[in-house]
Amino acid sequence: MFMNMFMMITFINRSKELSFLEERYRSPRAELIVVYGRRRVGKTFLLRRFLSGKRGVYFVVSRLGNTLQELSEAIGEQLDVHPPLLRRYSDLFSYIVKESGGERIIFVIDEFQRLAEYDPPSSQNYRWLGMSFSATPRFSSC
Repeated sequence: MFMNMFMMITFINRSKELSFLEERYRSPRAELIVVYGRRRVGKTFLLRRFLSGKRGVYFVVSRLGNTLQELSEAIGEQLDVHPPLLRRYSDLFSYIVKESGGERIIFVIDEFQRLAEYDPPSSQNYRWLGMSFSATPRFSSC
């Protein structure tokens, strides 16, 4: 009970962080926001709350499977699109930029730091993230 109450209080006290995310979301530019901190302080809950009611994808990097394929499936399910089978992250995000039709899309990649551990080829291709942001002003990620 105490832990749940603490997490609830922690989130309630996160109105400043939520306001910051909302402000960045309204920005006319593409934004890359890194949210970090100690474990179990409500980062995931904050990001899910921010994403609520907005067009976006929430993806957790897992240890199992092919991360690129899993991300592609999550994008397909959550955005109701059908990305083709792609071999590179940059191709996947280029596809999404085209499919967005200029509409803002939020990508939350939880446990992003694990990509290098669980999917070593992805760590060699982090450029895909920067390329995606420069491709469109309506692409946001947390």
